[in-house]
Amino acid sequence: MAQILTCGHDSTIAGGDNSKITGGDCSKLTGGDRSKLTGGDCSKLTGGDRSKLTGGHFSKIVGGEGSTIAGGHDSAIAGGEGSTITGGHFSVVAGGNSSKIVGGVGSKVAGGDRSKIAGGEYSHLVAGHNSELTGGEGSVLVGETGSTAKGGLDSVILLVERDNDDKITGFAVVQVDGKKIKANTFYKLKKGKVIEVID
Repeated sequence: MAQILTCGHDSTIAGGDNSKITGGDCSKLTGGDRSKLTGGDCSKLTGGDRSKLTGGHFSKIVGGEGSTIAGGHDSAIAGGEGSTITGGHFSVVAGGNSSKIVGGVGSKVAGGDRSKIAGGEYSHLVAGHNSELTGGEGSVLVGETGSTAKGGLDSVILLVERDNDDKITGFAVVQVDGKKIKANTFYKLKKGKVIEVID
């Protein structure tokens, strides 16, 4: 049965399947499958599969598989496989395989295989196999086998190759200097060498 729950500051809210939940600052929100949760600053949100969660600053958000998640600055966010996640500046964000993740300036972002990850300046981005990483100036990007990465000036890119037994067969580290390694240009690792991705 659908429920609509609305509470003020310092509230604790729990909703069943198909619920719509809105909580004030410092709320603790728990929603069932297909819930829509909106929490104020300092909120803690936990949503079931296919939930849509929006948290204010300093929120802690956990979403089930297929969740759409947006967190304010300094949020800690974890989403399951196939999640679409947006975190504010200085967020810590983790998504499962095939996730789409965007973090703000200074964010720490980790995604599983086949993820698309983007971070602002001075971000730390780590992704699994066959992923796409995009970082701003001064970022650190780490991609596994088959991944591509691009960063702003002064970024460091580490790309790894593994065999079918998951043993590392090659790796390379480059820094974006704007000359040999161009800014905002995708690179990949091939036979131990970093090469520019040509469309």
